[in-house]
Amino acid sequence: MKKKDIVIGINWEQNSTAALMVDGQILACVSEERFSRVKNDERYPKKAIDWLISEFDIKKKDISKICVISDVWAPGYILTRHYTQFSIDDYIKEQKDVWYQRIYNKKKVSQVNVFKNKIDLNQYPGKKFWFKILNKTKKQIDHVSNKKIIEVGKKIRSEVIKNHLNVLEEKIFFIDHSTGHAAFSYFSRRKRESSLVLTLDAFGDYVNYTAWKFTATKRTLKYKKFVSGGNFIIGRLYRYITLILGLKPNEHEYKVMGLAPYCKDRYFINVKKIFQKFQHVRGLKFTDIKKPKDLYFDVKKKLDGQRFDAVAGGLQSYTEDLIIKWVKNCIKRTKLKSITLAGGVAMNVKTNLLISKINKKVNLFVPPSPDDSSQAMGACYAYYLLYDKNEIKKLKPLKDAYLGPSAEINFNIKKNFNEKKYRIIKKNINNVAAKLL
Repeated sequence: MKKKDIVIGINWEQNSTAALMVDGQILACVSEERFSRVKNDERYPKKAIDWLISEFDIKKKDISKICVISDVWAPGYILTRHYTQFSIDDYIKEQKDVWYQRIYNKKKVSQVNVFKNKIDLNQYPGKKFWFKILNKTKKQIDHVSNKKIIEVGKKIRSEVIKNHLNVLEEKIFFIDHSTGHAAFSYFSRRKRESSLVLTLDAFGDYVNYTAWKFTATKRTLKYKKFVSGGNFIIGRLYRYITLILGLKPNEHEYKVMGLAPYCKDRYFINVKKIFQKFQHVRGLKFTDIKKPKDLYFDVKKKLDGQRFDAVAGGLQSYTEDLIIKWVKNCIKRTKLKSITLAGGVAMNVKTNLLISKINKKVNLFVPPSPDDSSQAMGACYAYYLLYDKNEIKKLKPLKDAYLGPSAEINFNIKKNFNEKKYRIIKKNINNVAAKLL
């Protein structure tokens, strides 16, 4: 009997998530927050992994490989619970006491030193482990922009995974961030066809935009990344505009996007002109014109006196213009009308709508949760692109987006239920619910 190929995918960062792939099929994917009840939980997804193993009766010794998204990773944000414990005031303090000092005063400031009150050593695998990490971390710049700590980040994650799953280090693979997005967006779709695959991110592994050409026939699949870069401004600009407007970055960007349509073009035109001086598209590249010194203090100064809705409207319009021009140029280069899109910026549904309307022949596919929460699945798919190309043929699309624990809802029907006015539906409820919505 052929041994099953069992792959665990892990995203350990904001909204830490784990996925299970068996013989090329994603069986489940679930975020740690579903068990901890802490929104965007950034801790190692131990509970999520334990649920996968228990639910599908997986023995640890039978796990073939563990694929961890991102070569680049640093422990500072995990230790200070950056995504779950930080308030808006904390994010502003971080700009003043960490980033201003690093960028403007050229000081080597450690985030864990500034936020000592936020440090959480009571997370898996325990105080003893994290205390050693902390002592090393606070002596250096503990951010992913510090390339010197890439191997440190890999070693930390490997140690935690080995401790939890009792696996050999040779079973642990680190997956390039953008490749994870690209693989998930392409292989999760139902139809295997030639496609332009685009990723747009805030940071990634120093690469935050890529374009790939996937060429599919009945027997073969060829792919090539023909453009990549790390200076795409929108993901990070959206993050800090969110903070400038008094909202929580890494969480409330959707509110800025939702606010944008309330401002008419004539009111945001001056704001848009400010953004247009930052970056434009030249061919297949995003090219800096006059890059701001930083995306909080410098941008905030430039926007002084502008209305909040004009800032949101100008940012969204600039986002749409920049991305649409880039996508059009990529289409022109490849002659492909089938497009798959992923990365955090793919959460901007207004821009996605405009991409789908570039022309009548464009067929746009955006996978479920195209941001980093799907990267646990992306890591599984991307393993085969990076390490085992001969087995790509066995990869299967997602069956649906319902990949976590099921939710049971109990309805308490009163005795005087009016059957003439209401009816209870138990079968085929998706179609009925969709029509009612």
